[in-house]
Amino acid sequence: MDLYKDKDSIAAGRRHTVGLKSDGTVTAVGWNEHGQCDVSGWRSLQLPGN
Repeated sequence: MDLYKDKDSIAAGRRHTVGLKSDGTVTAVGWNEHGQCDVSGWRSLQLPGN
């Protein structure tokens, strides 16, 4: 599936999935009833081990 192409990391919840690319881009898909897939405002993510 192209949606998950080039993702370094993927996390899945009950009704949504979030992917992280090596360039820091975050994508999310899913039900989004509570806004959990709206990543447009995410900035300066802190990654474990970095």
